[in-house]
Amino acid sequence: MSTRKEIKSLIVYKAEQHQLDPKLLLALAYTESSYRPFVTTYETDYRWLYKLEEMAKEMGVTVVTEKVHQQTSWGLCQVMGAVAREYGFRLHMPELCDPLTNLEYACIHLKKKIKQYSLKDPIDIYACYNAGRVEKKNGEYVNKKNVDRFKLNLSKVTLP
Repeated sequence: MSTRKEIKSLIVYKAEQHQLDPKLLLALAYTESSYRPFVTTYETDYRWLYKLEEMAKEMGVTVVTEKVHQQTSWGLCQVMGAVAREYGFRLHMPELCDPLTNLEYACIHLKKKIKQYSLKDPIDIYACYNAGRVEKKNGEYVNKKNVDRFKLNLSKVTLP
């Protein structure tokens, strides 16, 4: 089991490897999991699934199991199973709880969103990571509760 300091060091390492701001990734991981690598959350309303039948067959599981796994967010950065599949993750989903694996897919996803939407502001970057896009209604982020927690964590985060 990794200590909190070791987890934070891994986060900084992966951020630097992917040319991302380490404080952004530290605040994201803290917001999503409080630096706990084995957190999982089943997101019943998540509907952007990736090649369910094909992935179920490849992984040797039922389509229902693959669907539930793709609708689950995993690990430090709460990477959605379907997002990991889209980026080429071909292991069994619980392996997304491995900190290095989880951080790798989180960084890939962050980089894609930053480029896709030409994002620079860390708050917009997190909002997009968390909701799939930056979306506001009446001037507020649709994922305001999470974004507000991220803002607070970003203001407090320190490098290990």
